[in-house]
Amino acid sequence: AKVVADKVDMIIPIATNAAVAAAVAAEEAQIPVVYAAISDPEAAELTGIPYVTGVSDALNTPFILDMLLAAQPDIQCVGLLYSNSEPNSIKPIAEAKAYLDAKGIAYEEKTGTNPSEILTAANALVGRVDAVFTPTDNVVMSAEGAVAEILTDAGIPHYAGADSFVTAGAFATCGVNYTE
Repeated sequence: AKVVADKVDMIIPIATNAAVAAAVAAEEAQIPVVYAAISDPEAAELTGIPYVTGVSDALNTPFILDMLLAAQPDIQCVGLLYSNSEPNSIKPIAEAKAYLDAKGIAYEEKTGTNPSEILTAANALVGRVDAVFTPTDNVVMSAEGAVAEILTDAGIPHYAGADSFVTAGAFATCGVNYTE
């Protein structure tokens, strides 16, 4: 609302929640909104709006899971760790489930809405899964240092959707490098 009141020429929000808020705030004034780092613009209802455009950082979930299987070909169960309050996690988690179902690999979902709940969810996966997959999920990322410690101590590789997760301790990614 402040940038609209300031009559800026353009709003450039980064991430889904900021982009949705900017699109709503800019509607009456029709200020152009050019978003970045939106995993699923359609699910966030940011498509088809004449004054809104941008770029997506959508994951290639099957590629990451192919990497997981190349590293762990005998895997029995994959943990899916994500925040159920992040709209950008919905599509890659659905893709992961479909991929794992097609390969006959079991999975166990654990979610949370804040970093504390994510840590509880990560602990709940210990002893139950052989690896963990997390998409580019901001809530999980905010707890990644502790999540990585939990999973590493348990010998569970954590495959994630962005290089920032690996920098914070996850095992591997074939995801987005936001610097590049």
